[in-house]
Amino acid sequence: MAAESGQDTHRSDDRHPELGSMSLLAARTTDGVTDNTYAVYVLVVLTLTYLVNQCDMFSLIATNDSMAPDIGYGELTCVGLNSSDRQMCLHNTTECDLRDTKALCEWRYVGRGLQYQLLAGPVFTVLFSVSGVPLGLTSELRKFHRKWVLVTCVVLWSLMTSLAGFATQYWHLVVTRVLLGVFSAGCVPFSVSIVARYFSQANRGAALGFYNWGVYLGYSASYLLLATERRLGWRAVYFIAGVPGLVLALLIALTVREPTTPTSTEEKSADDVTTTVAKLRRAAGYFCNPALVLLCIGGAVRNGAGLVWAYNLVIFFDAYHPDTRVEDWMSWLPVVFGSLGAFGGGYISDRISSDTGPSGRLMVLTLCVLLSAPFQVGTLFLAMPWAFLCQIPALLIGEMWIGVCVTLVVDFVPSDLTASAVAIYFFVIMILGGNANLLVPPLADRLSRRVALLFTFPGFYLLAAALFALTMLVIRRQKTRDLCQSTCVVSATVGRDS
Repeated sequence: MAAESGQDTHRSDDRHPELGSMSLLAARTTDGVTDNTYAVYVLVVLTLTYLVNQCDMFSLIATNDSMAPDIGYGELTCVGLNSSDRQMCLHNTTECDLRDTKALCEWRYVGRGLQYQLLAGPVFTVLFSVSGVPLGLTSELRKFHRKWVLVTCVVLWSLMTSLAGFATQYWHLVVTRVLLGVFSAGCVPFSVSIVARYFSQANRGAALGFYNWGVYLGYSASYLLLATERRLGWRAVYFIAGVPGLVLALLIALTVREPTTPTSTEEKSADDVTTTVAKLRRAAGYFCNPALVLLCIGGAVRNGAGLVWAYNLVIFFDAYHPDTRVEDWMSWLPVVFGSLGAFGGGYISDRISSDTGPSGRLMVLTLCVLLSAPFQVGTLFLAMPWAFLCQIPALLIGEMWIGVCVTLVVDFVPSDLTASAVAIYFFVIMILGGNANLLVPPLADRLSRRVALLFTFPGFYLLAAALFALTMLVIRRQKTRDLCQSTCVVSATVGRDS
């Protein structure tokens, strides 16, 4: 950016994969006939849509440095006119006050501080989080087609991305960023709901792991946009970034089939739920489970750590490794190793959970976050190129979490509530974790930017791992309690019959 509780006893195909095991990425098509090829096609199209979604979200990374002095936001800093004078100007601001035509420094707005962190955080995440819940509910009302609402969202967020290229004032960026968040919120709930219809529970983790490749592809694409910005300017970046979404919206409209409405006993009863309020109450009821609450909080902390690094990576390397072209590394590292980690995490957790259930998925989740933290510390403190080389194991191990976490949430609830559950999950992880970057400016002012990132990046990894481990303990305790209750009921029944 996503535990089986045994609450849904009607979905035997999903909850008990041994009753009908399927090969990797085997699918359930709209007419109930297995068709691997079309299901994988749908998965690829939705993954590309997620790629565009993430690229548009992170386009701020590519445009910030040149957009800030043009529009006038962020910190007003004494900067060198030449890279060789940078440190001198930074520590001797009187040079910027000189009127001499031979002055080496000048006052310039740089995209740092609170105004930038607001654009990266609350301006986008607050309404993104809030909008996701009603959009998720919309997908499960019978009169709405998930595909068409998704198409609408893709078109609107793409237009907002391009519209940002016309901004001339800071508040213009705020408005387009807010609306980008509103319309982007429909991407994951609708897409995950469609993917969950096409893939059985036994293979859903791998499918969602593949889907989450969109995060890394889109994130890396934003660094390719950084190269574009240096050639064409920041406005062109927004104009270009908005086009692929419009093409994909047309592709989804013409080629993706809406999955059929489920017909199980439980889901037929859901037809009676016709109001969004009742739907929300039903979905939220599953989030009263302590294990799911802990899972969401852990996901929020881990998501917050990732967003803190994503939006501060360029700033960090500009401060501590000023001659580094970050796009030379970040345009391919997340694509290769982040994508492998996301898919590998889903695949491994699928194999382990077939024998151990949700505890197996949580074991994978806990270990991948825990083991990747030391490599993130290496990125913050080692010299180049080791700082970026540490990102290889960090991404390969650390990004296993994303598909596993979403899969646990999906497995916790009935399939007719998939989109609502995912929307609520993303509401929690974005409203909490999505604003974690606001902690960076005050910590950086009191300590240093490196120490601030140490606390909010690998430090948050360790906290998330502890929360995931606690979730695993809660689920095991619930399982033991349920087993004891079942044993007591059987004993009482036998005693009564005898």
